[in-house]
Amino acid sequence: MTNTPQPPTLLDAPVRFTLLAILGVVGFAFGVVGLLETQANNHSPSSLLNAIYHALQLFLFDSPFFEQPVPWALQLGRFLCGLTTIAAVISVVLTMLSTSLRGVLWRLWGGHTLIIGPGRLASAVAKHAQKNGKRVILATHQAGANQWRSEVGPRLPMLVGKMDSSAFLKRCKASRAARILIVGDDDAGNLAAAAALDTFHPSREQERKVLVSNAETRASLDAGSSFLKNIEVVSFDLEERGARKFFHDHPLDFLPLPKQTFGKQANGAFLIILGWGSFAENLLLQAGRIGHFASGKKTRVLLVATQAPEEFQAILQRWPAINQVLEVTCVESSTGSPDLRKLLAAEFAKSAKQALPVTVAVCEGEQITDRLGAALWVQGLIQQPCTHIRVIPNLGFCVELGELVATDAFQKDHANLRAFVGPILEETLDLELSDSVDGLAKGLHEQYMLSRGRTRLVDTDELFRPAEKPWRNLEEAYRAASRALADHLPVKLRAIGCAVVKSKEGSGKEAIELSHEELEMLAQLEHQRWSAERLLTGWTFAPKRNDQLMHHNLLVSWEELSEADRYLDRDVVKGASKALAPLGYRIVRNP
Repeated sequence: MTNTPQPPTLLDAPVRFTLLAILGVVGFAFGVVGLLETQANNHSPSSLLNAIYHALQLFLFDSPFFEQPVPWALQLGRFLCGLTTIAAVISVVLTMLSTSLRGVLWRLWGGHTLIIGPGRLASAVAKHAQKNGKRVILATHQAGANQWRSEVGPRLPMLVGKMDSSAFLKRCKASRAARILIVGDDDAGNLAAAAALDTFHPSREQERKVLVSNAETRASLDAGSSFLKNIEVVSFDLEERGARKFFHDHPLDFLPLPKQTFGKQANGAFLIILGWGSFAENLLLQAGRIGHFASGKKTRVLLVATQAPEEFQAILQRWPAINQVLEVTCVESSTGSPDLRKLLAAEFAKSAKQALPVTVAVCEGEQITDRLGAALWVQGLIQQPCTHIRVIPNLGFCVELGELVATDAFQKDHANLRAFVGPILEETLDLELSDSVDGLAKGLHEQYMLSRGRTRLVDTDELFRPAEKPWRNLEEAYRAASRALADHLPVKLRAIGCAVVKSKEGSGKEAIELSHEELEMLAQLEHQRWSAERLLTGWTFAPKRNDQLMHHNLLVSWEELSEADRYLDRDVVKGASKALAPLGYRIVRNP
């Protein structure tokens, strides 16, 4: 959905008071002119100050008594000033009652956005929707009402009741809303409210979404074929979104590569993660999903933390195949230690000889200033100017500090330092709950559906796969697979000297036509990425595919694939440009 701001109405205090100010100024001006004219008609001394004083009295319904006919300007001024006073009193009353009045009128009119909470996520969605001019009504239970009101402010109408009650949803006029978002912090509460809402039949076209933050909960819903029939279940993980944004903003293969054939380029990429935590874990997993380059080699990862071996063992328990897709080394240390200084200096010198791109993701420290300090320490270990090392501290959501790091003055003394600012919660959630996020992933999934349809025309015995569902009904595991495919597309294109640009930016460049060699490289890269993504999600090789047991017969090298199976990867690559076009992007060759 597009965020088209709603036009202002008379219910908005700024509009009311602006109109009152204009009305008052016009009435006052006519009053002054009329009083000066009266003084002239009475042959009394003309005094501007006296006229201004009596014009101000007009707002209090008080004006001098005149025996002769009153000038029209003064007559008009008296009425306008009196009308301004009456309207001001009414406006003050409306301001005091506007929140409740908004709620009543919006529910009567319909077309509002109903946000069911409470919590940090719900507050973020409400504020962003309000900023974009949506008519927002909040619904919550008694226990969370006061806290939520303090977070969102006094201007949004709020209804309090039992959120999983049909009677309460009727009171909210749920059937007349244009958009209903159930985005509380408690998954169980969200699903209970969604179950009650699912029984309502809307009186208009309506968007209904319920947010589930816990991955295990979403997986259990997928496994049980979600009981919600008329509501879309949306997953959201801010740290996972942040890791995807990190590699989008700062790709691991940032050095320009010569034209190559698959497996012939000696170098890949090297990722160093300083510190541990949820964000660092997501960086490691995202590197496993998309860190696959034309070298054909695994991406090297150096994990540095005070308890790095223990943390990595915990990762292996949840993601046993991580060592199959990445080459991970653990070092038990912390920023500033002599041993780490020596280790990093040696790694930087080694990478310089190999022309290997090195990305240092600094996640150590609870505070942003701690991470920036650690990044400056790493910058100090780089002995001479170089372009193959990037040091990137996680600056959280501090946009201002990110802009400071990007300034020329800062970069002059810290040329290897870059800043990463995570996705802003309000904007990310608004995208997640609209149709604009994951546009490329959805487009690629549509191309997959078309490809499967073409296959079935040739082979009528071909079975339907679990991923052959519309995006709305697609299990989260297969959505994640499409996102990984979309995230890896720029990596593939850089391997052949191409990039994705907006159509207007690329209007002066020829649309590309892939050569046979380029198509083969992209297809091999796609098979490598797909194999890693399958392994990470728990699939294993078996001679015969079995989706229930997560066995797949194509988890083999490119050389072992049949020509028909290679065609599947080629088809995915060809479908990328078709998926980009409706989004306003195109693929062009780099200069």
